[in-house]
Amino acid sequence: MDDYIFQATTTSLNHLSSILSSIPTTNVLLIINQDGLIFITEDFKTIRLEILFSKELFTEFKLKPNIEDNDEEEIKLNFELKPIVESLNIASREKINQVSIYIKNVNNINGIILIYQDFKIVEKCEIFSIIDNDIESFNPFFEILDDNLLMDLELKNNFIKDLFKEFKEFDINYIHFYSNGNGFNLIGKNESSLEIYKIPSNLINFNSKIKNNKILTSLKYNLLFKYHKIFKYVESLKILKTKRILNFKILSTYLCNNSGSKNDYTGTLINLSFMLEDYQDLDINEIISNEIESIESNDIISNDNVPQEDNFNNELNENLVEINKENEIDVPLFL
Repeated sequence: MDDYIFQATTTSLNHLSSILSSIPTTNVLLIINQDGLIFITEDFKTIRLEILFSKELFTEFKLKPNIEDNDEEEIKLNFELKPIVESLNIASREKINQVSIYIKNVNNINGIILIYQDFKIVEKCEIFSIIDNDIESFNPFFEILDDNLLMDLELKNNFIKDLFKEFKEFDINYIHFYSNGNGFNLIGKNESSLEIYKIPSNLINFNSKIKNNKILTSLKYNLLFKYHKIFKYVESLKILKTKRILNFKILSTYLCNNSGSKNDYTGTLINLSFMLEDYQDLDINEIISNEIESIESNDIISNDNVPQEDNFNNELNENLVEINKENEIDVPLFL
């Protein structure tokens, strides 16, 4: 194709299809540079998702920007993602492994061309769905600087995806991320109770500047659940926390075909960031006291049905159930 401004080929079509299908929003900014393909979405300027498919995923990767319009070796496209995902999913269901991606410019309109090839047929899908939106390639509000880190948590095991089942079963609407100084716990709140999930210390590498018995951060569960499909493909996961940002840094090699890559592919990097409410640096007892007061004020349960503030930390240490060897999560319910 003589008029292309970008061309790439990969045999990891299933990986592309799975990761892109997990994006819940439809409008995306695509940046193509020498690092690879970067997909960016924002949700009301409070949630930002960035996905980097490194160029090592591709057997062929040629960037040919219009130098007259862009002095840097970079291409930026705003477009609707849904047609691209639907096309990739159809090819995946047909067990086609290889896809070539072309981008061309016709009358200042960029078009995306997908060409699928297996041993028998060649299929072509051309999509002109370029739109205007206000997604920025760099948003300083979501920048994570090492000097500002309050928490750096690396999980050795992907049990987060299993937690979503528990959150759904108990109708959790708020999650508190809590450190007791020696480990890391999650406290889920629904309309009538508090659910406590202990993450065993042998499954995490933990570094925190918060003192003992402190809430690291809190997040509305429905905001996290919107992106729950992304956590199905976790190879490794880090959770970073600054004063106003909670960041999930995910590495995924799900369904990658390393034999078709230039080198062994280290993984697709996914950054999911949430802008937080001002809820940090609060003592655990203060949080629990506020939650109990909120529950009781709704006349949902009586005083005897909730963990009391004075002995809450004792219950936290005595009653939490760790994840078993099969990574199944048992949740104690305070009723």
